[in-house]
Amino acid sequence: MTDFYLESSGLLKRYKAEVGSSLVDAIFAGKRPDEEFVTSQLTLLETTAVASRMVKGRLLTAAQYEVLVGSLYADLSDFAITVLPLTQQIAVQAFELYPESGLRAADALHLALALDISRALGSQRLCVVSADKEIREACQYYGLRVLDPESPTGATDLLSMR
Repeated sequence: MTDFYLESSGLLKRYKAEVGSSLVDAIFAGKRPDEEFVTSQLTLLETTAVASRMVKGRLLTAAQYEVLVGSLYADLSDFAITVLPLTQQIAVQAFELYPESGLRAADALHLALALDISRALGSQRLCVVSADKEIREACQYYGLRVLDPESPTGATDLLSMR
């Protein structure tokens, strides 16, 4: 059984067509009843911020922005994605990852939350879906399984997890 932590760079591929989008779509399409999809409040904020910056940069129209954000929020209920809060405990855990991790603040919060979930579920049950190289490397360093949606072996990796 595998549960997926959908980090911002991985989840965004569901709503913005780019390299790795097909693998993220496959994660959703193949969701099993015993799998959990988890993300954080930070992911919602980051995904919405990216879309907003795309409107500002004229890469998306206001109507496309509404579709993107609407699709995200529809998936939260349709696929029962659990959105976890950024608690003081998670912030403290992120702070404790320094200086070893060297991650940006938001990335350290993602890592701290993924580590917390992994401890609760069991070390090999959680897989972090991320296209961010630094987050993936930090996850691997701390013993978390990682799925890179941009990897040429991503589809094979996903099949082996399920």
